Amino acid sequence: MKASSPGRVAFSIEETHGIALYPGNRLLAHSDHLGWHSAYASYASERPWTSTLSPLSHPCIAYFVDGRATIARRLEGEAVQVAELHPRQFGFVPTKVASHWVFRGAADVLLVYLRKAMVDRLAAEVFDRDPRHVELRPQLGFTDPLFEHLALALLRVMCAGEEKFGLYVDHLAQTMAVQMLRGHCSGIGVPAPSTATMSVSKLGRIVEYIDAALDGDLTLDVMAEVTGMNPFHFARTFRRQFGETPHRYVLRRRIDRARRLLSETETPLVEVALACGFGSQSHFTSTFRRQVGVTPSQYWNGKS
Repeated sequence: MKASSPGRVAFSIEETHGIALYPGNRLLAHSDHLGWHSAYASYASERPWTSTLSPLSHPCIAYFVDGRATIARRLEGEAVQVAELHPRQFGFVPTKVASHWVFRGAADVLLVYLRKAMVDRLAAEVFDRDPRHVELRPQLGFTDPLFEHLALALLRVMCAGEEKFGLYVDHLAQTMAVQMLRGHCSGIGVPAPSTATMSVSKLGRIVEYIDAALDGDLTLDVMAEVTGMNPFHFARTFRRQFGETPHRYVLRRRIDRARRLLSETETPLVEVALACGFGSQSHFTSTFRRQVGVTPSQYWNGKS
């Protein structure tokens, strides 16, 4: 049984401000070719630039990884704000007004854009708020330990350059959106604790679906759709009932299938990788070794 996810279009750089591609900036990594749906990320060494940024609907989170810069920012209709940003600090690009920026310095900056449709859905379903009345506070030069953990995780996934991290990226982007709504937006309260559970039939349905779709691009949206739940509550309920996140469960099931194929068949390693949902043999090999302790070749040759 396989479900489809209509309208899941990859988040491309054309939907962003394109800051990483400004003259003088050096693009180090980006997600444009990875097929991410819920977020877009770029990592670049930024040098002095000046620009007026149009108000995009997708929230943008900037994380300073290395270096320092002085930023002068003026929101439409407001006075200039000046801040010095250094490693481990964040800033937001406003979503509803134009903003003029002057960047002076040299810094390696991670930019994460969160898809507006996902943010709006979480505002409505998790916080019971009308997204039209939710305002992102345009903070500049703040710290947030959870944001930092999530940003660094996204950076690692992006730099790995593998396409089969969609489910993990969905989880990270969704958690980042909830944290942004809860801690950095006006008109939002604390999400109500979820006590939802999945019935035995739903548990069986999601296990059946995952096993049937291990070779594909599993996403939180589609998995939640299979159970009739929204993605946020599905992820929390899944972890409570299965004892691990959907991403960890899917990864374990993929490794289980790989071990079975390696033990019982003569399937070439590259075909095993594809049959188990890995985008390349190198990604399969590194993940298998991390999970099992030996490489697929060693396991196949009976050296485990």
